Amino acid sequence: MLTYSELKELAAIRPNEKLFISLYLNVNPLTNPKGDYIIHFKNMAKELLDKIGRDTEKKVKKAIDKIESHLKGNKRELKKGIALICSSDLEIWKNYNLSLPVKNELIVDNTPYIQPLVFLLNNYPRCVVLLVDRELAKIFIVHLGEIKEYTELFTPDIPGKHKKGDWFSLSQKRFERHIDYHVGIHIKEVVKALEDFLHKESMNNIIIGGSEDAVTKVKNLLPQAIIRKVISTFNAETFLGEKEVLNKTLKVLEELEGEKQKNMAEELITKAMKNNMAVIGIEDVLGNLQEG
Repeated sequence: MLTYSELKELAAIRPNEKLFISLYLNVNPLTNPKGDYIIHFKNMAKELLDKIGRDTEKKVKKAIDKIESHLKGNKRELKKGIALICSSDLEIWKNYNLSLPVKNELIVDNTPYIQPLVFLLNNYPRCVVLLVDRELAKIFIVHLGEIKEYTELFTPDIPGKHKKGDWFSLSQKRFERHIDYHVGIHIKEVVKALEDFLHKESMNNIIIGGSEDAVTKVKNLLPQAIIRKVISTFNAETFLGEKEVLNKTLKVLEELEGEKQKNMAEELITKAMKNNMAVIGIEDVLGNLQEG
């Protein structure tokens, strides 16, 4: 999955003796039912090699052949688009299987061509999902219908329920304070991990899931600048797999989008009535909603 930190690394590369091959290829099965993208790539590669000089061709031919082998050998991993950036010596190899088709482009230059990736990050916002309970937390990135676990934070040795005679016969209230102390340390570490993540990835949409108590504790400790980015919360167990977390997240995002569309429609109708428009057609409402 494409991340902001990886994109910064690519953008930081300065011209040197290496050449970079940047491929953007539409592999959407709807428009490539017979794997036509392989033919498209071969045609682009031939056209490119015919244009560049013999010396440059020698430098990139190995990488071009490697890319073709990759496309042929990893068909099951492909989705709708692929972005592949590699150096001519193959020391750098970045492959992104995208859930959106992209315009076919094959470029050789002394720095990576990343404009299409910048466009995807800027125009299709990513969402961070924090899943948390009193001893475990996981941070996920959700983007374009995909999910990736970024990190997991586990705080061991948090005591469980008090039993008579345990913990040197501490009183129930002292024992509960002991638990709260350990949970408090864990939640602070979770908040710090989330802050560090957001500093690296610069994301503006946060969803927090988990036990009600843990979610509340996290929100109480978050700085206001981060709280403003929390768009929703949900109840869940931290043992959920990536697919289950993704499904819950997509449902939340769908509900938020529905609420947004509803509010826009109500606002449009209210404005129309204030402007003495007694009748407003459904086509007008839909048209304005589509325009954002």
